[in-house]
Amino acid sequence: MKAIVRLLLTMTSIVQSIQFVTTCFVATLTVRHTTANLISFDLLVKANPGC
Repeated sequence: MKAIVRLLLTMTSIVQSIQFVTTCFVATLTVRHTTANLISFDLLVKANPGC
């Protein structure tokens, strides 16, 4: 029973990290197309290495 719970928790965390990476990637593409925000976004990425 504990193994099943552990497996579910692991899968949940994997899905969450995939969602985070996907969101970050989409945000990057969106801003890349908006050249006015490009410089400020690059500064944000440098300030936030988690992205």
